[in-house]
Amino acid sequence: MNPDFEKLLSAVIPIAQRMLKDLGAFIPFGAFITRDGEVQLAGGEGDPSHLETQEIVEMYLEAYREAAANGDFNSTALCVDVRIHIPGKMEKTDAIQIMLEHSGGEALNAFMPYEKHAQADITYAPLFATPSDPRVFIKLASEQEQ
Repeated sequence: MNPDFEKLLSAVIPIAQRMLKDLGAFIPFGAFITRDGEVQLAGGEGDPSHLETQEIVEMYLEAYREAAANGDFNSTALCVDVRIHIPGKMEKTDAIQIMLEHSGGEALNAFMPYEKHAQADITYAPLFATPSDPRVFIKLASEQEQ
């Protein structure tokens, strides 16, 4: 896995886990790595409670795309509380999804399934990742094809 992705995962996962423990859920938030190799968190501006998760995700992606086009950063992560199907399981399961992208065009969806129990006790399954299509550094990718 891209070293940038490792850095971003270790930045966002503990935050998502803390929010799940304290609040039982979390709203999408992000992190990115600047050109200087610094990890910075991108917290939601204002009160997102009246927005749909998908809208918040689109807002982040839009902001990320602008900054990416300006060459402001190398890698991005967007952390979302989702429900997914895991192979071999019938019901959907809760998971922390981390959309990872690198300016080189590499894109991954990482998932950490979790299960809530009594007393804010949460168990986490191992993280797994699947390749995905770039949604942030797309301008760069399309320029390379021409």
